[in-house]
Amino acid sequence: MKQRGFTLIECILALLITSVVMLTIGWFLHSFEKVDHQSIDESAQWYLFLRELESTTHQFQLMGCGEHRIMLSSPVHVKYYNLDGNDDHIYLTLLEHGGGYLPLLDHVQKFKTDQISDTQVEIKVETTSGHEYNDIVKFHKFSGDVNK
Repeated sequence: MKQRGFTLIECILALLITSVVMLTIGWFLHSFEKVDHQSIDESAQWYLFLRELESTTHQFQLMGCGEHRIMLSSPVHVKYYNLDGNDDHIYLTLLEHGGGYLPLLDHVQKFKTDQISDTQVEIKVETTSGHEYNDIVKFHKFSGDVNK
């Protein structure tokens, strides 16, 4: 007498096909996650870094410059900032109690600044991959009062 139903071989084959499909779906999902977390090319990061510093959104004014730090003020946001490099990054740090920070450039090995005039700073960066970037950034002249 014939029975209608699955035999043991059919069950094993169905489980095998299901597991292959699930592994394939998991592999595709994992590959899409990696695409979302890709880092931006170093040269593109450099130009985005410069664009942020010269942005009209902030209208940064140059207060002063050390060898590895730039002091800035923003009359737009009525706040003071430090731009300094440490721990493989260059950060824009808000100088207030509980102030936050914004990482502007990653994979930095060396960061050096040199004030050229009261509005210009030369920024030199060497990345961990050995690439060197330098540019002169023009800020607004510091008016002495951030509220102006």
